[in-house]
Amino acid sequence: MKINRLALFGLMALVQLSVPGWMIWSQEKIVVQGETFRFRVGPMDPNDPFRGSYLHLDFQDLEWKTRDSSFQEGEEVFVALKLDAEHFAVIDEVLHDRPKDKPYVTAELTSPWINFSQSVRVRYPFDRYYLNEYMAPDAETAYIESGRDTTLEAFVLVKVLEGNAVIEDLVIGDKSVRELVRERGE
Repeated sequence: MKINRLALFGLMALVQLSVPGWMIWSQEKIVVQGETFRFRVGPMDPNDPFRGSYLHLDFQDLEWKTRDSSFQEGEEVFVALKLDAEHFAVIDEVLHDRPKDKPYVTAELTSPWINFSQSVRVRYPFDRYYLNEYMAPDAETAYIESGRDTTLEAFVLVKVLEGNAVIEDLVIGDKSVRELVRERGE
């Protein structure tokens, strides 16, 4: 009887450890094997820029023209990506089914057929850039200032693999936001 309890306890502990381990592994797989894309981010709303220890990212180029009227608000869609002339990620197409030969991310459809303009708007699941709570205020300031300075371009580096995505870094101008925060602290 004691052996069964011990075995059951061991099995339960293994299951409890394997779930967070699998979650970590799935994110690390994206970082190691994923393809890197640069997504433009624009100025954000200065009235609500920060919740907790993350920056809310305001992506540009979230609309895609289509004649397909079957898209529904809140629908999970697949956004096929391509690179523009400046090597930034832009929407190639928005699909109901996973594309087979293109890099893509899973997204949520927020506005189907905007103002009857035959466009849909998507929301990427990676719209938060998390930071150490001590770095966050300086990063927020640098990010807001980049929105005011038209000479500084802000973008995020995102790894994409099989519809999933992980943000690697937020870049303002030609520097990582972490580097900018270190410079401000010196």
